Amino acid sequence: MNKHVFRKTLVALFGTAGVCLFSLLPGAKSESVFLGNIGSGGWFSSAPVQQQAPAEAYGLIAVINHEESLRFEDYSTSDFGLGQNYELIDMTSSFRNQVQTKDPDYLALGKFRRILLFKRIRNSVNLKQDFVRLANNPSIVSIEYAMDVEGSFSSPNDPLYAYNSNYAAYQWYLSKINVEDAWNVYTTGSSNLKIGVIDTGCYIAHEDFDSNRFPSIMNGLSFAYDVYSSRNAPFSPETFSPYSGIPQYMYGHHGTMVTGIIAAKRNNSKGIAGMTDGVKISILRADSPFSYGYGGHETVEGIIAAINHANSLNIPILNFSGGFEYPSGSNNGVTVNSSNLYSLKQQIMNYSGLLVVAAGNSNANIDTSYTKTYPAAWDLSNVIAVGASDDSDSRCNFSNYGSSSVGLFAPGINILSLTNESVSSYSNNLPHDSPLKKGTSFAAPQVTGAAALLKSYYPSMDCYEIKQSIFNGVDYVSSLSSLCKTNGRLNVYGALANPHFHTFVYTNASSIKHRIRCTANCGYDLFEVHQWDGVNSYVNGNTTYGKCAICGYYFPI
Repeated sequence: MNKHVFRKTLVALFGTAGVCLFSLLPGAKSESVFLGNIGSGGWFSSAPVQQQAPAEAYGLIAVINHEESLRFEDYSTSDFGLGQNYELIDMTSSFRNQVQTKDPDYLALGKFRRILLFKRIRNSVNLKQDFVRLANNPSIVSIEYAMDVEGSFSSPNDPLYAYNSNYAAYQWYLSKINVEDAWNVYTTGSSNLKIGVIDTGCYIAHEDFDSNRFPSIMNGLSFAYDVYSSRNAPFSPETFSPYSGIPQYMYGHHGTMVTGIIAAKRNNSKGIAGMTDGVKISILRADSPFSYGYGGHETVEGIIAAINHANSLNIPILNFSGGFEYPSGSNNGVTVNSSNLYSLKQQIMNYSGLLVVAAGNSNANIDTSYTKTYPAAWDLSNVIAVGASDDSDSRCNFSNYGSSSVGLFAPGINILSLTNESVSSYSNNLPHDSPLKKGTSFAAPQVTGAAALLKSYYPSMDCYEIKQSIFNGVDYVSSLSSLCKTNGRLNVYGALANPHFHTFVYTNASSIKHRIRCTANCGYDLFEVHQWDGVNSYVNGNTTYGKCAICGYYFPI
């Protein structure tokens, strides 16, 4: 079986070579159930139940008796007292379709039983305890551990990583967006990739940052914009220091949190786990000089300058967890008008990479509301606007939304990350304010992390392919339907398992240029000047025609 296919759709357990069909024979239920294997491999354990669940177990498989199957049309995990710790997948029809035997026991199982797979989605789930709970359920005939014979994945050893049901500390949101499967099957990130974080700066001296991941950094920055000395040009990189005696990297509590979600060091036995390992981070500060500590607010001019700087360095992915409300909105004293917003839009359109932005926290439909949040409200082909969802995949009540502007949702409440309080501080141990953070600001970097993993694994991808791959992989969520373009929530593994690569159509637009469009409508749609191949040509009267090496169209030269 193709491991990637398996992890995307568990129905593929009953798919191609290497699958296992199990024969849970009718009869008394026990904790040690024989599982017969057909074909090669074996996805399920047939060993007696241990004191603890096997490390390779990723869930539980159960068979429901005939009477219960008739009683229920659909099951949920709550029917079995398992809460929201599992994803429940009905495997019955897949089993029936694959059974190619006249063995009466198999036929009986396929006809009169239902087969349910409980896939663990919380890292701290006690599989042994839930095994016993299901074994004592009178509806269940047989129960076994679901095993991945291709090897188990060791979760990061960062102490604040594992899921915690009361959100006291842990990174529940990484389990929700299925990042572990992405790490295990595909990549944890490439050191050849650089991404940019446009924000309020970053405290790179934090214990949970690897300073080697911040290239060309002096005083915590690779770039900063000074609104005092110029509103048209940035300060030179690595020279911005408006306050003598205060280290530049101490600025930007907000930026430190955003960067931590993307890049906190994994497997260092400290704090949290970032979404990427090895990816280089370029810190692009774009806020007002009066922004020490918690009050930093980016300026429109600063964002323009930062994007321009990133473009000059060929940084392919940027995160901007901010936005500007227009035509009304306080914007924390930052000047926002039609002129500078127009300049910002043009700069974004000229940027060659992918820009991930926060949708905003005004509880507004930014498709239709009078006051919109920008850049999120612009439907631009190289921008992904991200809304905030909660642990039940509902829209957070503060999050903006919009079926034509917001691309998708990602967890944006009770988010744990790094802070500027001290070299070892995290947002769960702040002595003030709300200990865990909320906002679309902290949903956006999860999408940026996904984009970075895609670019790490598929380095040839352009921004449109990355964007469409992320859209391809979302988990459809009914509660998010019509609130965003994809009707769903980020699934990092799903993005990597469903990559988009352009399929081009060339249209002869004129005698000097043609249109190149991707048939998947991913946003790649542009006009390109014809390129003569230098060989094929012909003369008609007094005109010589050359053949375009791209589209084959003959044009006068």
